[in-house]
Amino acid sequence: MQEGMQRLINGWALLLTCTVYVGILFAIARWGDQEKRRGLTAKWRGVVYSLALAVYCTSWTFYGAVGSAAQDGWLFLPIYLGPMLIICLGWPLIERIVAISRRQRLTTIADFIAARYGKSRGLGVLVTVIATIGSIPYIALQLKAVTNSFTVTSGIGSDTAAGTDLAIVVTAALAGFAILFGTRKVDITEHHDGVMFAIAFESVIKLVAFVAVGIFALTIIGSPAPDMLRGVQFGDVFALDGLPNTFLTQLLLASAAIFCLPRQFHVAIVEARADASINMARWVFPAYLAVFSVLVVPITLAGLSTLQASSISADSYVLALPMNAGLDWLTLLAFIGGFSAATGMVIVACIALSTMISNEIVVPLLVRLRAMQSTTHNDYPWLILNARRLAIVAIAALAFVYYSLTDSNTALASIGLLSFAAAAQFAPLILLGVYWRRAHRVGALSGLAVGFVLWGYTLFLPTLASAGAISDEFIREGLFGIEALRPEALVFDLGSDPLTHGVAWSLIMNVLVMVVASLVCKQTMIERSQARTFAGLPALQDNLTTSAVPGVSQNDLRELAARFVGREHAQRSFADFNAAQRRDNSAQSGASVLRFTEKLLAGAIGAASARVVMTSALRHRGSDIGDVLLLLDETSEAIRFNRQLVEATLENMTQGVSVVDAEQRLVGWNRRYLELMDYDENLVHVGQ
Repeated sequence: MQEGMQRLINGWALLLTCTVYVGILFAIARWGDQEKRRGLTAKWRGVVYSLALAVYCTSWTFYGAVGSAAQDGWLFLPIYLGPMLIICLGWPLIERIVAISRRQRLTTIADFIAARYGKSRGLGVLVTVIATIGSIPYIALQLKAVTNSFTVTSGIGSDTAAGTDLAIVVTAALAGFAILFGTRKVDITEHHDGVMFAIAFESVIKLVAFVAVGIFALTIIGSPAPDMLRGVQFGDVFALDGLPNTFLTQLLLASAAIFCLPRQFHVAIVEARADASINMARWVFPAYLAVFSVLVVPITLAGLSTLQASSISADSYVLALPMNAGLDWLTLLAFIGGFSAATGMVIVACIALSTMISNEIVVPLLVRLRAMQSTTHNDYPWLILNARRLAIVAIAALAFVYYSLTDSNTALASIGLLSFAAAAQFAPLILLGVYWRRAHRVGALSGLAVGFVLWGYTLFLPTLASAGAISDEFIREGLFGIEALRPEALVFDLGSDPLTHGVAWSLIMNVLVMVVASLVCKQTMIERSQARTFAGLPALQDNLTTSAVPGVSQNDLRELAARFVGREHAQRSFADFNAAQRRDNSAQSGASVLRFTEKLLAGAIGAASARVVMTSALRHRGSDIGDVLLLLDETSEAIRFNRQLVEATLENMTQGVSVVDAEQRLVGWNRRYLELMDYDENLVHVGQ
């Protein structure tokens, strides 16, 4: 495996370097948390936000893109191009999701989807399960990349037993980093400023390392020495005679991944600060990806020219090139760059996934079982944090199991695409949720469930079968021997690539089932309220009533919140709320206080869990469940009533009336107006 290498780097030196590097990251994270208290300009927050988005560049893009280019030419490009298109052209969608999440205090992608569809806990649980299962291969990819890079660089772990031991150590280390950085406080909407600073720093290190290797590769392919080149030409690798197979499929998956992957949703949406110039990301992040995508080409050509005859995998060319030249400093820099790519992804992914698991599964279960009634108030934040830590350990363990079951020769890109295809199942729920008010909870549940089952059958299980983890008989002959149930040619065989086949089946059926079920089912009051919040005007502000809730004081609600977010945080939050509203903190609780308390709880345990806690607590106080829901949603109902009143008034006027906004776009009209202007009713719409 080490043929052609001048020398290896001492394994202990690598371990020491990694330890020092993690120590530097932790110091930066601590400094970042302190910097939050001192304040930071909007411009610099925008820079940190833009660089943190580059957590998208994992070991796959650092190592695997070169391996993909060496094997399939331009097929590496969609992984960079997809996010660039969404950030540049689809930025209004990102801003809309950010505005909704900030107003609703939503903390994860499961929280967002559950809140949109009537704060459905069942939907939140399903999203959490899918996100976790779908992320396991991606975390295993980071494990594989770090283990392989350590083996290539130092030679340690080259045999099976030593490789397994090394993988266990790497798994434990990555889980430890995630716990160290990501589970220090309960309320995730307070922002992990320190983690964002550390991830931004890692993004800089990744870029510097990749640029350094890229420049070195340019010197190799530009060298006139005949022994350095073996006839590899640009056109031989990067042909221009058409798009490679699965190019469009991978472009679709990468486009969805930038806002559907749990870690990307966390960085792009949850960590978007109100005082940051996040619009800066529209050009900083695409430029960052463009640098990576351009340098993949010379690194690939240089690797094929000098290393193709060796046993080195193309996924390791970024490390092998400087090693082959005896440049220890550049080898070490490339190793740290790949290590940064892996640790950054694992840290943020584990933060997002552990939060989803605790919010959507653990906390509701504990509330239902009333298991926390025997503990003191201060124990609740401790329980939530430890639930997240245990979740991280479980996720890391599952990733190790997947790593152990899959083929060691599997390319990094194929593992990453599997996770992208799972995350893409959330795209219909998000897009239809923010643009189509009729989208229904039953439709979301059924569509997502069907899409996930098809993803598992057509994509996930075949990867395990190809690695020998399970029997591959169902791939060749179909489930129960039925040829039409072959996972890579389901129902009929179009001869398409297995990835395209699986993605097409899962996404098309996801959308179809969701739309049909949404059109058939009738929305409840909460679903209508949330639909207006998500798919209505993004700038809509709450006009909260102050009607009191009998038997419930603000002190009661503050005590309730303290049980989950901590007493100090609850007291500070309620004090700020009272100061802004000029209220007495001992007054009876109105709907404004109820909604504030619910949003405060949502920041710690998620929107669906917060709704369960609020309704359970108020029911215990004697308030009827219907009254509780009515109070919590009365703002939207009042807005709806006022709109209906205006519409009724306009329709009963004899004059033709139209209403336009400041930009002369149509807002409202009556039937008499259509008759006077002789307009077709189907051609007139809001915003025209």
